[in-house]
Amino acid sequence: MKQIAYEYKNLPIPGGGYVTGFLFHKKEKNLLYVRTDIGGTYRFDTENQRWISLIPHVTMEDLSESFPISFAVDDNRPEMLYIACGVNAEKSGVLAISEDYGENFRYERIPVMVHGNLNGRGTAERLLVDQDNADTLYFASQQEGLWFTRNLGKDWSKVESFPEDYLTFAGQIGNALLIGTAGVTT
Repeated sequence: MKQIAYEYKNLPIPGGGYVTGFLFHKKEKNLLYVRTDIGGTYRFDTENQRWISLIPHVTMEDLSESFPISFAVDDNRPEMLYIACGVNAEKSGVLAISEDYGENFRYERIPVMVHGNLNGRGTAERLLVDQDNADTLYFASQQEGLWFTRNLGKDWSKVESFPEDYLTFAGQIGNALLIGTAGVTT
């Protein structure tokens, strides 16, 4: 049998866990993000063919960004990245907002429990940028129903007319929201 020289290497995504989501930008060529259940979020550097961690600033004081449950991009502003993350010891989650492809973030609170390493973490994206108004975000929470903000996370409201609590994904086709539900804890 002919031997072929090959150097085996680990996939360079430090932090462990597994990849729970891929997010390609619809309009920006080569813009790809991944999220992991316990290792944070990464952007692919196509020029150097490597993954760049977007959480090198995370410390033991706040590990929220290590546990992303969902992320979203703005179709018309490719530099915008939104990440819903958190640890279940808290009664609220974190919305990490970047205006420069994940190089820097500012933070807002999501008023529901968020954790990226619970059941349902790989079902689909729960965070959604409204196609008609990029300041409006929807979040299909793991245990507390559908929420929205009209000012990029400064204020949140629950969609009281939506009867389900245990949600799995949020999507949009035209003016219609598509919301997945598990019926039980996610």
